[in-house]
Amino acid sequence: QQPQPQQQLQQQQQQQQRQPFSFDEIAEHEEVLSDARRHMVAQILKLNNAANYGFITKVGVEVLEAALDVMRVARNADESDDSQWAAQVLSEDVLASFDAIRGFLRETELHLKQVNPQLSCNEKLVQLLTGWAQRWEYGARFLVDVHVTNALDSFIAQLREIKHSTPTFAALCDSCDPELFLVLPRLFVLSYLGSPDQQRGLVQLLMPHRFSSGRVARADDALHALHESSLRIRGVLQTLSVGLPAKHSWDLLVAAAIGDDTEFRKRPEAAVVQEFVLELETWSMELQRRCPEDWNQCSAVIMRSLQAPERK
Repeated sequence: QQPQPQQQLQQQQQQQQRQPFSFDEIAEHEEVLSDARRHMVAQILKLNNAANYGFITKVGVEVLEAALDVMRVARNADESDDSQWAAQVLSEDVLASFDAIRGFLRETELHLKQVNPQLSCNEKLVQLLTGWAQRWEYGARFLVDVHVTNALDSFIAQLREIKHSTPTFAALCDSCDPELFLVLPRLFVLSYLGSPDQQRGLVQLLMPHRFSSGRVARADDALHALHESSLRIRGVLQTLSVGLPAKHSWDLLVAAAIGDDTEFRKRPEAAVVQEFVLELETWSMELQRRCPEDWNQCSAVIMRSLQAPERK
């Protein structure tokens, strides 16, 4: 007995539903797929905004395209290359949430008459839209601008290195100890001081009032003075650490920011470092308090990246 046309349609759609993004397919039919993605995102955005009266999001297809670009690069990169760790985690979340809604809509199309028009009676759709909106908001903020993405990847790489080399920090990350959320903003500011050019995109996003406007954003006098102070202290520490690698002074500042410097506090130069850490804490509080929502989003992305399983 041959399947009925309706059954054939259902079988085809169910088969499509099980298929995630295919990069070979995207490369072969890029123009058509690009238009289809743009239309699909517009419809999801319309549905999401209709469902969330008090929270209108304006994210668009640029988030999806940025995520696809990241995953294309990752697909062709060496397996050991984790330089885009945070970008890949964000991109996977963006694509997964998009695929989930696509799958739901395909499934719903087969049973359209059974769908309750009242959103509160569609718990699964509410969950999917909530997850989609959050992940795409993160994508819009941290994936679309390549300068922000590169800075975030660089910071996550530093944190992962610290986590692997510092048991105290690893324990904070694994347990999500409240102390971790005091340590992270200190390390964030310290990371900028170690590589201002590399971290500028992300710091400027979260602390725009500390940078000039225009084509070339420059740090204000206070932030510049903090950077100069960090260089002086690293110079002092390096002078007192004869025979040790240049990285030693940086490791001491990281340990002090984490609070993992018990032995070092017995040394004469510890007072200078502690004074600097107090100054660092002032900037840390400014980072958290100026716009709590911005920092909360960033810290959520940081935690998501730190807790993502290692790729094999």
